[in-house]
Amino acid sequence: MRWLITGGCGFIGVNVVETIRKNDPTSYIRIVDNLSSGSEAMLSRVCEFTKPTGSLSTPAGECHLYIENITRADVAYSICKGIDVVIHLAASTGVPVSVECPRTDLESNVIGTFNYLEGARCGGAKVFIFASTSASSGGYNPPFHEKLFPRPIAPYGASKCAGEAYCHVYHEAYGLNTVALRFSNIYGPHSINKKAQLVTNFITGMMEGRVLQIFGDGTQTRDYCYVGDLMDAIMAAIDKSEQIGGNVIQIATNVETTVKQVSDLIFDALDYYGNISEVNIEYVNERPGDLQRNYSDVSKAKELLGWSNKVPIDEGIEETVLWYLKNYKVS
Repeated sequence: MRWLITGGCGFIGVNVVETIRKNDPTSYIRIVDNLSSGSEAMLSRVCEFTKPTGSLSTPAGECHLYIENITRADVAYSICKGIDVVIHLAASTGVPVSVECPRTDLESNVIGTFNYLEGARCGGAKVFIFASTSASSGGYNPPFHEKLFPRPIAPYGASKCAGEAYCHVYHEAYGLNTVALRFSNIYGPHSINKKAQLVTNFITGMMEGRVLQIFGDGTQTRDYCYVGDLMDAIMAAIDKSEQIGGNVIQIATNVETTVKQVSDLIFDALDYYGNISEVNIEYVNERPGDLQRNYSDVSKAKELLGWSNKVPIDEGIEETVLWYLKNYKVS
């Protein structure tokens, strides 16, 4: 199998590479990343790689990294050649960033996605997995599900919604087996560079003794899914892509957890394993565009993928804390 992973040096991308390597060490992996949030150091934790400068090739068992921006159409056309599966993770992520810079969000998440759909179509790829978000649904009371008419409340949700639409078009018009997976709040190992993410921010902040902020009163909820469960969902979507092409599927746990509960779980694990017995949290104003409640119905994932999460949040937080205690150096 020949894989292309956009955003392959980031949190989820590194986990994908690790999963592919464990499942099939002879696979060829090609990675495109501009290193805006990921890093070569993160990728080197899970595989050896080179940065070729000559013509493209697909040698079995090797991993090639190309430091490029997904907004470049010419790069997308060439980089998709000879690839079987495209996993499109690269994006401008997060609601606050999209509110501040909506044009950047559009260029990365709409134009960037279009570029790699076109690259996959022209290059002969068989499968295209698109990383979307429940923020595409927008202003509804949860649980979110795929039948809701999209009405996003922030540019991030709007741009991901556009990506989902293009994926559906490329399946219907061109026969590309596209699957859009709406990731919930993913957490777990290799997330060091995701400092804006709650779990990462609170684990590293408590280890460093920083003052941590909770936006609002801490009762806002999210649906937290462990990254290992997400890997199972991605691989199931690839395996079943011929049967489910063109679909949008929520990948979540159907469990609502408050920010305060997550904070307490992190503190308890660090207290037990890391001898950290004090934490300083301040409550500040809510951020524009943030939802008060967010969790998803995963019935469609069970039906089409045969998938449901296996790792409850207390176990997932414990595993993540243990990974950080082993791999994160407090400066």
